[in-house]
Amino acid sequence: MLLESGSLHADPHVGNLLRAEDGRLVVLDWGLVTRISPAVRGALLTFIAHILAQDYEAISGDLVALGFIPADIDGESDVVQGLSEIFRQLASGGAISRRVADILPIIADLGDRHGMLGRVPSAFFYILRTFSLLEGLGLKLDKEYKIVEDCFPYLASWATRARGPEARELLRVVLYGA
Repeated sequence: MLLESGSLHADPHVGNLLRAEDGRLVVLDWGLVTRISPAVRGALLTFIAHILAQDYEAISGDLVALGFIPADIDGESDVVQGLSEIFRQLASGGAISRRVADILPIIADLGDRHGMLGRVPSAFFYILRTFSLLEGLGLKLDKEYKIVEDCFPYLASWATRARGPEARELLRVVLYGA
């Protein structure tokens, strides 16, 4: 829903979701829904593709596109490297590594130490909240659950349907890695 239409249900906890007998997801409460712009959705797809491809050097550019850091910040700075490392650990999934919920305090600390650097853009805050809730549900079923891996089928499907140079680059990253 988020990546296809731009609508993000930002409160997907067990009280708001049911599984129908046929396996479909039933959403009970639409009280916390936000719109995510096409630009942010595209940047998020690219970001997830780089995580899945383990192309961690490209993440600094993704963080600029997502609004975490200003474009004029050196990609080798401790802020960029710190954020890239956080997301690398997040992508490794499972209980032994970082969870989505773990990264917000770390990003807040980077913001405290470096001013506006490492800030969480409002749209991404809702995305992180949603991923955190969904990841928590997944980890209850599988201690090695990796939410970014659940993004792969959609990412591959989108990349094969989309047009333009961004789609071709995304498909290249998904298929061949860094």
